[in-house]
Amino acid sequence: MLNALKRSGYILESEILNYLSKKGFFIEANQVIEDPFTGKSREIDLLAEHHSFIKERSGYKTASKIKFVFEIKNNKFPIVLLNPFEFSPNIEDWMGLKEALTIPEGLHYDWVEGYYEELINTKASSIYSQYCSFHKKKQNDELMALHPDIMHIGLAKITQYCEEMVKLFDKDLIYENPEKDDYFRHFLFLPVLLINDDLYELNNEKLRKTESSILVYNYHYDKEPKIAYIYVITKNGFPAFIESMLELEDKMELRMIEIRKSNES
Repeated sequence: MLNALKRSGYILESEILNYLSKKGFFIEANQVIEDPFTGKSREIDLLAEHHSFIKERSGYKTASKIKFVFEIKNNKFPIVLLNPFEFSPNIEDWMGLKEALTIPEGLHYDWVEGYYEELINTKASSIYSQYCSFHKKKQNDELMALHPDIMHIGLAKITQYCEEMVKLFDKDLIYENPEKDDYFRHFLFLPVLLINDDLYELNNEKLRKTESSILVYNYHYDKEPKIAYIYVITKNGFPAFIESMLELEDKMELRMIEIRKSNES
């Protein structure tokens, strides 16, 4: 039974849950959304956001949050990301980050210079537009590359959830009701595919092993074509990924507080 649990990924999910809990995250496990095509319920493995209260910042009514949406896979075979993503004037690539904002009236905030500049529009980011894994039909067969349905379903779930959460935030809320809410918010709903084992990037017919990369995922939501940036992270690379994201979350909040101060002075 224990071996079966290890193969299924339940053990990995428990390990990640425990790690995040010790790091001070609020965690929701096995949340359900409705599949828009089948009408069936689909489970999101983990939702997590870091809880931090800094008294010195509490009076500024400002919050920057990364809300992680996890699909967790105990991959038997490696995952390969291929076809480096090419930026195009025909693609509103900044919309690939699922962001929700409330900006108080009279406050100037160029939100594209926030998470997008730090995560996507930087030479440090590796971004790919395709993925594959492998299987063997029989014990001694050669590896066959394929686009696993189970992974496609998982990516569809977490991107749908992010879209639904963003939809709940009306970006014009503050302008319509300035007397009700003067809170300055910038939330990022970040889909993450967390895998147990090997991840590779394919460039110029050469495979490079990595612990973290980004996949551009294309889909339709509300009958409109969409893209999303999905972080693909290995178990080994997970701690460093979380630390870097928490540092970025804090950096963005400090920037927003400075903008708030400048506006009030």
